[in-house]
Amino acid sequence: MYDKPARSVLTGCYLLLFWIVRPCQAISVATVGDSFADSLYNAMRARPDLVQRYGVQLTRWSRPIIGLTRTDYFDYIGWLRDSTGLGSVDVCFVLIGSNDMQSIPLSKKQWIAYGSPQWRDTYATRTREMASILTGRRCGQLLWVLQPGFEKRDAMACHRELINEVQREALRPGRTQVLAIATSEAAYGPDKTHFSRAYLLQLGPALFHLVDTSRQMTHMGCLSCHRTIVGMTPESEIFPLRSWRSELAMPVWAPERVGVQCRVAVPRRVTVRRARKVR
Repeated sequence: MYDKPARSVLTGCYLLLFWIVRPCQAISVATVGDSFADSLYNAMRARPDLVQRYGVQLTRWSRPIIGLTRTDYFDYIGWLRDSTGLGSVDVCFVLIGSNDMQSIPLSKKQWIAYGSPQWRDTYATRTREMASILTGRRCGQLLWVLQPGFEKRDAMACHRELINEVQREALRPGRTQVLAIATSEAAYGPDKTHFSRAYLLQLGPALFHLVDTSRQMTHMGCLSCHRTIVGMTPESEIFPLRSWRSELAMPVWAPERVGVQCRVAVPRRVTVRRARKVR
């Protein structure tokens, strides 16, 4: 006969063994955002072996050439809110902002100048609204990936931190986890903007590790005491992704980092001059 402590240990071992050998419970995953979120989708789709191993049901809500500034082109937030066919998923990966480095239109002739205090407030409001829709009705867990380094695009590298800063400050902790993504010049394809296939193959396993951790938190009751998916996963297993920390922040505009002078569009007074008559 085993004493009480020994029986407790054995019971715990049996439960752990049962969890390890049981088949993975299916988990639904969606990508949300622009063409860079499409890259996350393609990184997972390129590994059908891991899709099967982790029991992932992959859905694409991301689409190219969209953002949070040009709602006159496509109201992506409204689409996420009102589309009846989307349903809900267990985990969402969000990556959006590469098309948002521009002014926000108010009407045909009125714009909110990019980088101005009003622009920051408006962009933060739209970020919060999107995150609220996703956590409220679409996503069980929300993983929000910030902008990459854009090491081959000086203008985008120069302005990425403004997008990242406003998004970080707008997002509320809890069900939204903010991630940074490590890149270098080798991460990009022929267009010098989007990720290469080799980088996507590196990124895929990291996404699956995060999905599997999310499954454990949900189905093993870990959400009762753990609030961060990333904190339960070794950083080596999710590289090139990592939990965002304050020391990763860069100065907004950061011209000394990329070697170019960042310029911000500001409203200017238009002066009309009359042409002199030629005598």
